Amino acid sequence: MYNIPGLTSNRIQKLLNKICSNKKSYLEIGSFLGATGVSALDGNKLNAYFVDKWKEDIQSANGEIELPKTNKQTFIENIKKYKGENTISIFDCDLFEVDISLIKNIDVFFYDGPHDFYNTSKAVQYYSKTFSKECILIFDDANFDGVVHGAKDGIQKSNLNIKYERILLTETPEDKNDLWNGLFIVLIN
Repeated sequence: MYNIPGLTSNRIQKLLNKICSNKKSYLEIGSFLGATGVSALDGNKLNAYFVDKWKEDIQSANGEIELPKTNKQTFIENIKKYKGENTISIFDCDLFEVDISLIKNIDVFFYDGPHDFYNTSKAVQYYSKTFSKECILIFDDANFDGVVHGAKDGIQKSNLNIKYERILLTETPEDKNDLWNGLFIVLIN
């Protein structure tokens, strides 16, 4: 769908674009080169926030895809093409060092940060103060151990109410024709 290297699929990009089409704000943790970020922005009008350190080079788990080195400038160039009517804020730091007072009323939270139980739970707790009264939380790579349980733990510890949840796992890991490594989607209020 977009010619940007990343560990995602067209199905995830289309889903993000559709979800964001009637939302006002988007927060993405783990932006790499922008493959998911541009799909949230494309044709939409969001207050968009992106968090990444752009220090850790990532590669596919199965080793079948070789990605370029992470690069903040490449990320900026990629999302500039899809800026449109969106406002964009970039935080170049550890996800737990972001000044969350600068982020508010998040409608869509896309988490693609460290996928272990502890960090996933801690991320929900850390950013929960930025969420709108109703917010869609999307956790990438739900097939990985710790993602779903960590997300649920963070939601519970943040005293958020789950209105709807759906775990979408894939049979084949890193399937570019499916939901890559799965998603966990939660609507909270």
